[in-house]
Amino acid sequence: MDDELWHAAATLAEYGVVKGYADGAYGTTSPVLNIQVISFITRAMVEKGYWQDQPPGAGVYPEVPAESGHRQDFVTYVHYTGAVRGTTDTAAPFEGWAAPASRAWFAFALWQAIDGYFSVDAPGSGGYVR
Repeated sequence: MDDELWHAAATLAEYGVVKGYADGAYGTTSPVLNIQVISFITRAMVEKGYWQDQPPGAGVYPEVPAESGHRQDFVTYVHYTGAVRGTTDTAAPFEGWAAPASRAWFAFALWQAIDGYFSVDAPGSGGYVR
């Protein structure tokens, strides 16, 4: 990985957006999974103060285990955005949670988060675009 990419990864790690693996590695050549996309977005929104971490509720997409390291991020994301793309509600199975994310899926998940915070109808927006 080149120096610019390492700098970007270090910056994201400094802000808590990426955490890497237990051994300190970052898997820079591994595919990014759907659940990791959710964690990246959630951690960035929390870091900026737009969202607050939510308790890792058991009733929200129960197939995503706590051991994944993404449960709280996932529950926080769903709290602020609603059901994830490809599901009808938060109790429905999210079978693709551990699948590699496509660029389209990443873009939609990011848009869902941004729209949920900045849209006119967002809770706390006061009816105007911030």
